[in-house]
Amino acid sequence: MPAPYTIAQMIQNIRVMAGDTNTSHRVFPDNLTALVTGNRLFFPLNNQNIQTGTQYSVDGGNLTSGDSLVTDFVNGFVTMGSAPATTLEWYYYFLYCTDAEVQQFADDGLAEVGMAETDLTTIDPTLYDVASTFAAAKVCQRMAQKFAENFNSTVEGESFQMSDVYKAYMNSEKTFYTRAGDKRTEYYQRQGRRFSPASAQTVSCFPPNHLLPRR
Repeated sequence: MPAPYTIAQMIQNIRVMAGDTNTSHRVFPDNLTALVTGNRLFFPLNNQNIQTGTQYSVDGGNLTSGDSLVTDFVNGFVTMGSAPATTLEWYYYFLYCTDAEVQQFADDGLAEVGMAETDLTTIDPTLYDVASTFAAAKVCQRMAQKFAENFNSTVEGESFQMSDVYKAYMNSEKTFYTRAGDKRTEYYQRQGRRFSPASAQTVSCFPPNHLLPRR
């Protein structure tokens, strides 16, 4: 799709590329039973950026719509109407990155091709794809970081091996970054130019006065 693009379209495109959409990460279930004590009503979920459409089960009962009990979707907190007696399980989707984070990564990706958000109305489709791919690499890096924070730990001074999920996110980050760099180089080479990251400008691949006869 050619320009003009919008930042909202770019954010969604980046999410799809990186695999961080509102239906990408399903928790089935988030078992909060260990927190069920006394008359407790307030429970933290194990993830943040919770998406609408949550369901829950109390004391082994049927699944019930839970959106009205999610008192903080961003930070992942629920407040029950009555205290569970024995078990509590929640089912939901979540995002690793907020829209604000993805927008920052989009801005970073655009900077990698010497452009800014204001250039989305005229940007070449190839450079738009390159910028989105750079941004997707950063999303994957952030997903790996957040996954490690949630699920990797150290016990008695001994660190557990990073999980396959963490490694997969990091591999995706490297793949996206390499792909974006190669496509950016190819784009400018076809135009007889090269990209200069330090100045965020493209410059001629040819030396000065290259068409003049040698002395």
